[in-house]
Amino acid sequence: MIKNLFLILGSLFIVNNIHAENTYVICATKDKKWDWLKENGDYVTVSGQWKTAQSGYNYYSYFKLKDNTNINDLKNKCIEKFGISYIFIQPASNIYDDWMLFEMNEQFLKGIMSFTPVYDIGHFYNSQIKKAQ
Repeated sequence: MIKNLFLILGSLFIVNNIHAENTYVICATKDKKWDWLKENGDYVTVSGQWKTAQSGYNYYSYFKLKDNTNINDLKNKCIEKFGISYIFIQPASNIYDDWMLFEMNEQFLKGIMSFTPVYDIGHFYNSQIKKAQ
């Protein structure tokens, strides 16, 4: 019985960690000036999960932070390292990423956001499904 309980709990732990992802943190200003947040020469990363959402005909990506992430600590490090105008912490995988936001506890952190227009692809597929039914 106890062996089965450990097996089940261990499986749940593994499944939860398989979906965990990491991303880098950038520090940004309202004017879209930015720089990588580093500590001791290493890029700062945070754990969570990449998500995509839709607003009208636009899609956007964001990074859902794990609940134990200390966002105030990250913000303070940005200001200390780059100055008072670097008020936003934002996720980035590489220098070519669009502007994306962090999300924590179902709220987006303040920052700069890019939208990717998708020209009614969802509507097209939904109308094709309705026709087929």
